Amino acid sequence: MLRHVDFVEQVHSAGHDSAVRPDLVVQLPGEKQLVVDAKVPLSSYLEAQELGAVDPRLTQPAGPESANDGRNRQALLAAHAKALRAHVDALGTKKYWDIPGNSPELVVCFIPAESILAAALTADAGLLDHALSRNVVLASPSTLLAVLKSVAFTWRQDVLTDSARELFELARQLYDRMGTLGENVTKLGSSLKTSVDRYNAMVGTLEARILPTARKLNSLEESGLVAPPLVEATPRALVAPELQGDDQAA
Repeated sequence: MLRHVDFVEQVHSAGHDSAVRPDLVVQLPGEKQLVVDAKVPLSSYLEAQELGAVDPRLTQPAGPESANDGRNRQALLAAHAKALRAHVDALGTKKYWDIPGNSPELVVCFIPAESILAAALTADAGLLDHALSRNVVLASPSTLLAVLKSVAFTWRQDVLTDSARELFELARQLYDRMGTLGENVTKLGSSLKTSVDRYNAMVGTLEARILPTARKLNSLEESGLVAPPLVEATPRALVAPELQGDDQAA
């Protein structure tokens, strides 16, 4: 299993009808789960393998003993397919997808070897369709590996989505804080402009009303007392709408 692909084994879970204990529960993004069952009946298949690798599609081999072995093997493979069909019906009845947290309405029935599934499908060509109708997926090792890799890919996409969501949230916060900073800068600029206006008004009063009287009282030359210069520079106003307050932006 890859990083972020979590699973638990033999965990008891309570469904709507009864308690169940699936062999494997694979965690999916969004707190969902996928159930994998591995209790496949193999006795008939193993007995058939002990009789030898006789292909039932070929003509029966010569000799009564060999022919009898071939018939017995075909009967065992038919019994194997029948047992697997009964197991599929049992899995469909358990309804693992009703367990809280399970989203897909299916259960994966793991077949430990490709040849085991192929033998059952050879004896019962409609087994695969029957399993799908009962919301059961017959999965060989390669099929199960493909499913798990798909889950791993989904986890990676989920992580990317979370990262993108976090970046978007940080960008939104930065944008809002820039607006607040712009409002504070505007207030500071207004305060500076008010201070400059008051300074210039005070200089004007000093030059026009105070200094003439002071010169007369002290009989000083006009060049003796010099009025402070006016401050002509004004704070630069913010023009970007993102940095202006609601009232100024309007």
